[in-house]
Amino acid sequence: MEVDFNCSTPYACLQEPISLQWQGQDPARSVTSNFQKLETTGISHQETLHMALSWQDHGRTLSCQLSVAGYKTKGEIFLQVQYAPKAVEILPSPSEGNIRPGDLVTLTCQVNSSYPAVSSVQWLKDGTPLKSQSLVLRLPQAAWDDAGVYTCQAGNEVGSLVSPPFSLHIFMAEVQMSPEGPIQENQTVTLTCNVPKEAPSGLRYSWYKNHVLLEDAHSPTLQLHSATRADTGFYVCEVQYVHGRERSGPVSVVVIRKCPVCGGHCWSRAKGWGPCGQVRSWAGWP
Repeated sequence: MEVDFNCSTPYACLQEPISLQWQGQDPARSVTSNFQKLETTGISHQETLHMALSWQDHGRTLSCQLSVAGYKTKGEIFLQVQYAPKAVEILPSPSEGNIRPGDLVTLTCQVNSSYPAVSSVQWLKDGTPLKSQSLVLRLPQAAWDDAGVYTCQAGNEVGSLVSPPFSLHIFMAEVQMSPEGPIQENQTVTLTCNVPKEAPSGLRYSWYKNHVLLEDAHSPTLQLHSATRADTGFYVCEVQYVHGRERSGPVSVVVIRKCPVCGGHCWSRAKGWGPCGQVRSWAGWP
């Protein structure tokens, strides 16, 4: 927007030098011109300031100084420039570390400046509007389906601005065992390290047994072929990704001897080993 500001004095004595001068403007976006007119009461002086206003001029003070016969005085103008919100961005909390399912997450729609003040807020997730119309979007218990790309649009009566997209990653590694429960000898056990479907690409997997790194296991699936009792233990998978690393909770793998059809000993979750005939009557069988 371009605007003219006029500063004038109605007359001056011809014998005294007089000057008008604008101060406080940005010289790169302004130019001044003067005008004099002879009147019956003297000479009218006018100094015109032509400015290309921007939102950054909001709050600027312009002054026009009158100097005559060694005396000075000035008048001031305080600029109030209306403009749409500027520098809108999303600030997450927590700002660092992994966000896991169940964590409290807040997203704040930060507006650097706005005049008049922000009067409307619209949140979008993956392009779909959300119900929240507050500057703060609160996720009390983050879930995997809360992961996605968020934007906020802040507006006032002049206009609106949309923030750059913010990607919210909710990450947790979880081990699934198949088949479940005690494993009989010579069975194949499959451990799968599950991550959210929204997880980024380029994940790196590691597996631990009883806190010891398995050197040759670096895929999301760990298979124990023809399992033996030596495979019994606690297994954990660790996933490294662009925002850090995450470990799953431990999963217990118990490999037991295959029960004979008759005679011998069998395994009960409740009481351990015992004669098969007796074990089958225990709670917790098989």
